[in-house]
Amino acid sequence: MAVNPGGIGYATASEVCNQSTVKSLPIAANAGQTAIFPCNGDRPNLDVFLGDQYPISRRLFVIIRQDGTLDEEAGIAYANILLSDEGQELVQQAGMVPLRIP
Repeated sequence: MAVNPGGIGYATASEVCNQSTVKSLPIAANAGQTAIFPCNGDRPNLDVFLGDQYPISRRLFVIIRQDGTLDEEAGIAYANILLSDEGQELVQQAGMVPLRIP
């Protein structure tokens, strides 16, 4: 996108908000609606993502094996860490939108 002026692409807000080469654009779900900004300064606009107001978003999933092995235990431990208050804080510090504000 940076080498193609006027190019349009899709990127995670945390990748775009904190840099100046690629610009984020406010968008609206429908014509006549107010366009919503994905960034609040150099950080993702958590309010619009947590409130499902920004029209384009995606969720990330953690897939856990269910086979009684150490892999399953590790997957459960990883998911539990991500969902803990500390994990949600780390997600937010990484510039991604947490499932909830701890």
